[in-house]
Amino acid sequence: KGIYEFEFLSDNISSLTESLRYETQILNNLYLIAVSKKGEDFFDEVVKTINRMFGLNSLIGKVNPDGETATVIAMHYEGRIKNRKTISLKDIICKRGHTGKDICIIETDAYKKFPLEYLTAVKADLYMCCNIFDRKDNIIGIVSAFGKQRELTDLDVRIFQTIGQMVAAEFERLKEEKEKEALREQLFHMQKLEAIGTLAGGIAHDFNNMLQGILGYAAYLKMKVPA
Repeated sequence: KGIYEFEFLSDNISSLTESLRYETQILNNLYLIAVSKKGEDFFDEVVKTINRMFGLNSLIGKVNPDGETATVIAMHYEGRIKNRKTISLKDIICKRGHTGKDICIIETDAYKKFPLEYLTAVKADLYMCCNIFDRKDNIIGIVSAFGKQRELTDLDVRIFQTIGQMVAAEFERLKEEKEKEALREQLFHMQKLEAIGTLAGGIAHDFNNMLQGILGYAAYLKMKVPA
């Protein structure tokens, strides 16, 4: 239909290219965090990154053995990093698994639907939550972002899901490190027992040599003394 179709197509291609460039830049930033930060530094950097990208408060929680509470291991709240706080999971939609493994999104009045302390404190309209699963498909943690209302794009959702996968990988790495440390402790304990056994065996051998002399003289004396 003329030049206008080419202009329309060109604009769309330009927009798509810019979107891909932006997404690639974000993924590269996330990759740098994943390879350069570990443990608490990693989790703190993740919540700060969520705040920079989305302008939202955020937290990462690790589910406790009771399955009803979680310990906040990193939280970016009102411009500050907070952690080591226990929160209840009973009212959190993603803990109840309403959407399976998918990201949970509440776009309006989240603080009214879920009267959690950290949501009501900032009157959060928007609430995003992503379950963290282990290899056995058990929920071991959550990543959530909350704050003022804003429009979310498909790219935003994909990025948040990628962040959730990064946190899951770090949880798994820390778990493996803990298991390796436990194995090292067991090996060290076994080595100590082995060393003690070797030492005890050596001492017993030397002591036995001394006893042989004592017993020999005692037997000789018995021969010289009347019954």
